[in-house]
Amino acid sequence: MKPMRMELKPKEQKALNAVFDTLFPSIKNKKEHKVFWETKGSDLDIAATIVDLTENLEPEQQKELQQLFALLSSKLAGFSGFFGFKSFDELTNVQRENLLKKWATSTVPQLRKAFVTLKNLTGFVYLGKIANGENPNWQSLLYDGPLPGKPDDRDPLPCLLIKNNTDVSCDTLIIGSGAGGSVVAAELAKRGEQVIILEKGPYVQPAEMNQLEFPMVRKLYEKQGALMSADGGTSIFAGSCVGGGTTVNWAGSFRTPDYVLHEWATEHQNPHFTDPAYRHCFDFVEKRTGVNSDDLHHNFQNIALQRGSEQLGYPTKIVPRNIIGSDHPDFFKRQGYMGLGDPFSHKQSALVTFLEDACQHGAQIIADTEADTLAIKNNEVIGAYVSQQNQLGQSKFFIKAKRVMVACGSLHSPALLMRSGLQHPQLGKNLCLHPVMVVIAAYQQKSQCWYGPMMSVVNDTFSRLDGNFGFKIETPPTHLAMLGLAMPWTSGEQMKQLLLKAPYTAGFLVLCREKYGGEIKLNKRKRPSIAYKLHPYDLKHLLRGIEECAKIHEAAGATEIGILHNQFELYNTQSNQLDQYIKRNLNKKWSTNYYPLFCAHQMSSCRMGGDNKRHPVQPDGLFRGIKNLYVADGSALPHASGANPMLSIQALSHYIVSNMG
Repeated sequence: MKPMRMELKPKEQKALNAVFDTLFPSIKNKKEHKVFWETKGSDLDIAATIVDLTENLEPEQQKELQQLFALLSSKLAGFSGFFGFKSFDELTNVQRENLLKKWATSTVPQLRKAFVTLKNLTGFVYLGKIANGENPNWQSLLYDGPLPGKPDDRDPLPCLLIKNNTDVSCDTLIIGSGAGGSVVAAELAKRGEQVIILEKGPYVQPAEMNQLEFPMVRKLYEKQGALMSADGGTSIFAGSCVGGGTTVNWAGSFRTPDYVLHEWATEHQNPHFTDPAYRHCFDFVEKRTGVNSDDLHHNFQNIALQRGSEQLGYPTKIVPRNIIGSDHPDFFKRQGYMGLGDPFSHKQSALVTFLEDACQHGAQIIADTEADTLAIKNNEVIGAYVSQQNQLGQSKFFIKAKRVMVACGSLHSPALLMRSGLQHPQLGKNLCLHPVMVVIAAYQQKSQCWYGPMMSVVNDTFSRLDGNFGFKIETPPTHLAMLGLAMPWTSGEQMKQLLLKAPYTAGFLVLCREKYGGEIKLNKRKRPSIAYKLHPYDLKHLLRGIEECAKIHEAAGATEIGILHNQFELYNTQSNQLDQYIKRNLNKKWSTNYYPLFCAHQMSSCRMGGDNKRHPVQPDGLFRGIKNLYVADGSALPHASGANPMLSIQALSHYIVSNMG
């Protein structure tokens, strides 16, 4: 059962166009920003783009969408909002808007999910899609897109194309090229081992990284940026390209907090985490990737976070980042686009550090290639059966290996192990995501927060609200397509009015270290399905974070504040009623799909530890009971790292490879 391209019937196309034009209508007689107000959703041919976006979704998700499209085009659409037996396009404009509002706050979970799916996909395309060289909305929102410049001209990494049924062999096969796999590959290649690095995503060279948000998200992210939890309540962003998450992340390079290392050492029987020698793993990675806090000029929203926090007596810290400084006059602005690939190689991702080191010592990369199953014989791994999709078509072949390092991330590592027939009661469980919510605010000053360092200030006052659990407050790089996905909608006019404030908007994000996780399961195709629902314990921390973000915005001088929720209301700070606004919002329903929940960090689904029953992976990185099979990525972290996890994953992987025989 493979994903296949969805086809829209004419009546479904008509109904969907009516949805797009309700979410983003054409509004006449506006004196300013005439093009923006009059451009409606269907002008950007959103339906065709959504079909493209959903091409790689799993069959179950495609079936759900097909059912939603069929509902909208049927007489039951109007009935679902008590507007009679009419398809969505047969309703009046007022009825269409009211129907979507009813779905947004419906007690029926499927209707809320349907609303969120339609709103998110439409907003993402409406503000991101480029037609005839431009997006008609950008000019009014003062968004120019990425800055021009000559890409880095370093030699490309060597990537192999394999003919069908041509078997390959190596000393070590590394499945995954991100934060974990790249570190392991570099070290083993330096030792003289024959190393093959398998990556299911594409290899995107610097010259191809045009930093245009919509095409780059589609090219560099899992499921083209459309990945969600099974219930639709959490949008999940994961790198799926050579370099993995290091290619697309925001450069924050946090060491694992000491209290988390102590927890991992004591509660999960991993004594190495508190061994002084483990600190050398961080030292090694930081040196190779140029982690620094030097001469850092903040952008507007980081300044706002710093100023507002200090006004309330909360200290802030500078975020260490793996970005090398530059004298280029556009360097400050360029930094805001580095989450969309970095053609200039300022960010020291795996592409320009560990993978380059590995290839210089003979390692080879096979991109666009997925490991189907591991080959296990007599409780020992001997290789993997893989599929490559390239210009030659699809090739299936076997890679024979003396050792296999599974490093394909917390979503895919447990799935690969499970579909290979490996079993452990905790395999795939304990999935941590660092759930995120954003609080937005408008300021009098122009912010244009798509420019400048993506995150350079952090407030970690609340990291340990209860034991080792709480939240950090950081800033997200704000580009328009993601803004369209995240912004709340209560009417077409309200949405457009809110978007016009984008150049003056700053966002603070609440990043929770959750106590209770989710689970990776296998779907019918034996690919990962993500079961995740925020536990009430962790929701309390999230809501406290929302409250603190609103207060920090007001202290920083915001004129308006918005807590993202389907029952959205914008607060004017001149009213001096922030406490009432916060209380009113926190008393709303905070169940799945009433509010947008995001995740860019996936951890702990194959967690490491000393208990045979609790931990699928031993403290040395070996998968229990299987010789020469290691796990070296974020899935091996015993629990959530409590900080952006790139450096935690790199240090753990360096420890594992350094102590292998």
